[in-house]
Amino acid sequence: MATAGARSERRYLVAGALLLPLLWEGLARTSVLSGAVPPISAVFAALFLDGDLGVYLDAAGFTAANAGLGYLLGAAIGAGMGITALLVPPLRRGIVRFGALLNATPVIALGPILLATVPREGLPVAVSAFFVFFSVLVALLRGFDETSPHLHDVLSVLGVDRRRRFLHLELPNALPTLIAGLKVAAPAAVVGSVFGEWFGLDQGLGPIMISSMQNYALAALWAATLLAGGLGVLVYLLLSVAERRIAARYR
Repeated sequence: MATAGARSERRYLVAGALLLPLLWEGLARTSVLSGAVPPISAVFAALFLDGDLGVYLDAAGFTAANAGLGYLLGAAIGAGMGITALLVPPLRRGIVRFGALLNATPVIALGPILLATVPREGLPVAVSAFFVFFSVLVALLRGFDETSPHLHDVLSVLGVDRRRRFLHLELPNALPTLIAGLKVAAPAAVVGSVFGEWFGLDQGLGPIMISSMQNYALAALWAATLLAGGLGVLVYLLLSVAERRIAARYR
């Protein structure tokens, strides 16, 4: 049975979903946002009434596929770095510093390196993975660090080896924070895929955005932006459900 807090949260969510489009429409038709942001009715017209819905959906599918691959690759890299830092303590400081340095590097600065080392069609996946790995690394290490030292002592007294301690104590304890990191990384994966498409690809939502900006087609630009944002929000919400269930199970 839903609690009063949950019902109140849903009411606020529904109210926000209804009021935001009305506020957008009103402000876009005034001098406040006029010329910079089109009315939301124009954005929906670009999507559903101008005959371009199939183009947008194909582009969104291409972006989503690359974002998904990049998301999995980045998560695997981040998890691998985190597990290595845990199991080989002398490497932890170097791994964390390298990850932080790489994460702080603007993706535009890595553009020439990526263009020289990654096939052009693989750039959305590579940039997406770049946007994801650090969130997973930090979340996993935080989960490992939150493991109770008393439980470590108990398992040590019982003679549990390092592999079993990792599988049955540290990894399960890190799952809630890992899911939280994956949740935060989901929208970033979509953004990374769009950025990667800007490096000369002719498919996906990224080229639609570039073309729309060049032609000052604001409605088309915002339509593509909303689709990209919707992809990230959808995965975020799905992972939020998984996060609550895993937190209830392991905490």
